[in-house]
Amino acid sequence: MACSAGGPMEITILDVDEEDTKCNDCGKKFRRPKRKARCPECGSENLGAL
Repeated sequence: MACSAGGPMEITILDVDEEDTKCNDCGKKFRRPKRKARCPECGSENLGAL
């Protein structure tokens, strides 16, 4: 017997190149990786969301 969700599935895929973080020290904008929370430019942990 098969299961049915009752409708179409909705999947949202985030663009890999989408910038979501800004370094508050040097101003670089980048995509924040899930594991490492440091600026790739200056190494700062002083980050903010865009």
